[in-house]
Amino acid sequence: MTHYTSEQWINFKSGQINPQSCLSMENHLLECDQCMKFYLELIDGNDLEQAEKHIPSGFATAMMQHIKSTRPIIGLEKSKSLAHIKKIRRKIISFYAAAAVITIALTGAGFFDLLLEKSSTLKPPDLSPYLEETQSANHSQGRSIFSQYFNFTNGKE
Repeated sequence: MTHYTSEQWINFKSGQINPQSCLSMENHLLECDQCMKFYLELIDGNDLEQAEKHIPSGFATAMMQHIKSTRPIIGLEKSKSLAHIKKIRRKIISFYAAAAVITIALTGAGFFDLLLEKSSTLKPPDLSPYLEETQSANHSQGRSIFSQYFNFTNGKE
């Protein structure tokens, strides 16, 4: 597997990558723990401050309550093989890392701002016009990650 350079990841994070390379790098992040670790290490105080502006208070508590109320992953509690359990745990950790990347990308793309604007109505917001209008690499990155996340959560891997 060929890895991207630190300079390429820095450019990716700052949105200075063309859309085709951006998609390739996103796919690489989904498969490469080493590059995912480096990319997550690029998250700095400014990124966290930006994210905090868009995340409602009580979000972490609500998410933790939701996680505690969900059932365990089928097969994990019944598995006898330590190697199998480690593999599943490694996969779970990579999903959490992917969730962090998705959250930051959506924050950078303005998704949460749009969500807050539209939350006053009873019907869910239609994001397709917003996603189609944006053409910058950052928004392209967010669109792609959002689509991959949506396909994953709906069982369309």
